[in-house]
Amino acid sequence: EYTILAANSSVVSAGGNLVGDLSLDGQLLPTDKQNLDPLFAGSGDYRLTTGSPCIDMGVDAGNLTALDLDGNSRVFGAAVDMGAYEFGSSSLQGYS
Repeated sequence: EYTILAANSSVVSAGGNLVGDLSLDGQLLPTDKQNLDPLFAGSGDYRLTTGSPCIDMGVDAGNLTALDLDGNSRVFGAAVDMGAYEFGSSSLQGYS
């Protein structure tokens, strides 16, 4: 997540970003991942696979939903994952 500060047009990272090039070098935090393959499951399937640098590297800005797009727990492990799917989380559907 990035914030553009209008007064000076600088970029400020809140962390948890996956940047595909070196265009923001110098503005990134240690929780940002730069120029890395996210190791998606396949073409058009944006679920993470074992060893992905995006696992547990997201940032909870206080607006997370309880479930990911598959209906699984949004946070599983040390922190939320980058992206719309939580790696390793099991479905909460059918539980009360």
